[in-house]
This record gives sequence, structure tokens and C-alpha cells, in this order.
Amino acid sequence: MSEKRKDNKGRILRTGESQRKIIMKLFYLRRRTE
Repeated sequence: MSEKRKDNKGRILRTGESQRKIIMKLFYLRRRTE
């Protein structure tokens, strides 16, 4: 159970990191234009 949970968490973290980078980029650009 623990191993499975860790794997799932790692997978989500990997995809989350990419999304977070994109969101941060968009947020930064939006703030710059405002």
C-alpha cells in the first residue's frame, strides 16, 4: 500500500511540477502586463 501510494504521489508530483511551471509563467506574464 505504501509503495503504491508513493508511486502515485510521485507521478502526480511530476505532472504537478510541469503545471506549476506553466501557471507561474502565465501569472508572471499577466502581472507584467497589468
